[in-house]
Amino acid sequence: MIHLTRTGVLAFAALTASAASSGVYAEPVAADPPTLSLPIDCTPGTDCVIQQYVDHGSGPDAQDYRCGSQSYNNHTGTDIRLPDFTAMGRGIDVLAAAPGLVAAVRDGMPDAFREDMPESALEGRGCGNGVLLDHGAGWQTQYCHLKQGSISVGQGDRLDTGAKIGLVGLSGNTDFVHLEFVLRHKGQVIDPFTGSAPDGVCGIETASLWAPAARNQLAYRDTLILNIGLADGPVTGDDVERGSYAAFEPTSDSPALVLYGRMINAQTADALHLTLKGPDGLEVDRTADAAPNPQAQRFAFAGKRRPAGGWPAGAYQGSVRVIRNGDTVDAKVLSFTIR
Repeated sequence: MIHLTRTGVLAFAALTASAASSGVYAEPVAADPPTLSLPIDCTPGTDCVIQQYVDHGSGPDAQDYRCGSQSYNNHTGTDIRLPDFTAMGRGIDVLAAAPGLVAAVRDGMPDAFREDMPESALEGRGCGNGVLLDHGAGWQTQYCHLKQGSISVGQGDRLDTGAKIGLVGLSGNTDFVHLEFVLRHKGQVIDPFTGSAPDGVCGIETASLWAPAARNQLAYRDTLILNIGLADGPVTGDDVERGSYAAFEPTSDSPALVLYGRMINAQTADALHLTLKGPDGLEVDRTADAAPNPQAQRFAFAGKRRPAGGWPAGAYQGSVRVIRNGDTVDAKVLSFTIR
């Protein structure tokens, strides 16, 4: 049994629908911006995290609303991601962030990594399986990359805050399992963290549209450890994203013991430090190369080959830390037993 503990601290195509042609849709009336609840049934910082925010940069260098690097050029949504592909199997609900009417729905696209899909299959369908809600007075929210076949609402349905829309998935133009949440007013992208349209200026928090509870849950973090795990040989970042070793548990016969860790939104000079300790004085200690510049994610692993006679029985512990200017910014610990 493996136990985890924490210590320390896409471009898309819009869904559209014609109210006149549907015969079932009528715009609700609302004078003020909607107050937004968390649009996903998870615990940010524990089983989901924000990977990217709306781009507030004025040029090719993207900036999030806090002037950080957690965005990419012309990104228009908030990406709330799961740790890896296998987490999608838990069935994480996507929820209506505010009351509204379903204006458009698309389903039927497969859950697949972008590199595994032909470009023709994504043209004009980057959002993947998605839902568009209308909240009145020109306000709309869009929910992208939902799991194929999971959407449980139809055009014209009236939803309350927190109503289930579908499940988080991997459909459309994406490299990781996540919900892309987009807010618009009269067609203009609005950053829900500022309540205003991105205009090339960051660091000015005007009027967040998140409800107080959601605002606390979505508190800004400039980096964190997303994954920690074990493998029996060299690991790649793609292995981690696809969850190739998510269910791995070492035995005395495992050809190697490898600890891996992945952080997201690395800042310049951030480094991953990995340690693995076990019976009979087993110890692995490695600090990976520091990030040369801000990066969306950074990955490292360290380990040892099986000793003669196999791995000794007993308790083992691995830890991954993010080191910045000599201080630990975030850390995760993994404990396991070989019998």
